[in-house]
Amino acid sequence: MKHAADAGRKTALVTGGSSGIGLALAEGLARRGYDLLLVSNDPEELLVAQRKFFVQYRMEVRTVAMDLSADGEAERLYALCQGEGLTVEVLVNDAGMFIYRDVAETDLTRIRTMLGLHVTTPTLLCRLFGADMAARGHGWILNLSSYSAWMPWPGLALYSATKGYLKSFSEALWAELREKGVGVTVVLPAGVTTGLYGLATRYQELGRKVGVLMTPEQTAAIALKALFAGKKKCIPGVLNRLALPGLCLMPAGMVRLCRRWTKRFQK
Repeated sequence: MKHAADAGRKTALVTGGSSGIGLALAEGLARRGYDLLLVSNDPEELLVAQRKFFVQYRMEVRTVAMDLSADGEAERLYALCQGEGLTVEVLVNDAGMFIYRDVAETDLTRIRTMLGLHVTTPTLLCRLFGADMAARGHGWILNLSSYSAWMPWPGLALYSATKGYLKSFSEALWAELREKGVGVTVVLPAGVTTGLYGLATRYQELGRKVGVLMTPEQTAAIALKALFAGKKKCIPGVLNRLALPGLCLMPAGMVRLCRRWTKRFQK
C-alpha cells in the first residue's frame, strides 16, 4: 500500500487505536482501503499494532504516541497532520479510560485525565477536523460513547456523565454537519471483552459465551456499518437495545442494591 501522504490517499485517524475496540476499528478501516494514523499513549502497543498491520496487510501505518488528555494535544495532533499533508477522511475518537469509584474518593488527576479524554480532546478534534471535512464537503466522524450514558449510577458518576456528554454532543454535531456532507455517528457499546474494566480473561470469556459481552471485532463491525450508513446513533447488540427502556426505568432501590453488591469492585 502506498504511503499515507501520497496524492489521492485518504487517512483514517484512530485515537486509542493500538488496542481493544480502537484496534478493531482500525483493522476494519484498513480493509476498506484507508491508510491509518494510530494515536495512543502506549508506545509499545503502537509498535505491536504497527507490526501487525505490516505482517497481515502489508501496509505501513503511521503512529503517534501522545497523552491525549493533556492540554494542547488535540491542536498538536491536528498540526502534525497538517504538516504531513494528511487528508483525514475518517476521524475516530476512541481513546478513553474507565473509573468505577465514588467521586469524593477519586484522585483529582484521574478526574482531569478522564475529562480530557472523554470531553475536551474529542470535542476539539471534531472541531478541527470537522471544519476541514465540511470545507471539502465529505468526511466521517465516529465517537465512542457507552451504554452507561443512560446509567447515572453511584460509582459511575464520572464515567457515565462524560460518556453522556459524548452522546449528546455527537447527536447535535450530526445535525450540524450532515447538510455539509459530513457523517457523524456515536456508538454506545455495552460490555466488551477488553481490558478497560479490569475484568479477568476467564470472566471476559464467560461473558462472551453467555452473550453479556461482545468482542471488540463484533463491536467495530457494527460501528463501522452504522457510520458508513449515515446513522446518528448505534447501540450494538439486539438484547442491549431491548433492555434499554427497563434500564432507564430501574427503581432507585434496585440501583442501591446493585451499588452494595458492586462497591467492592471500585478502583
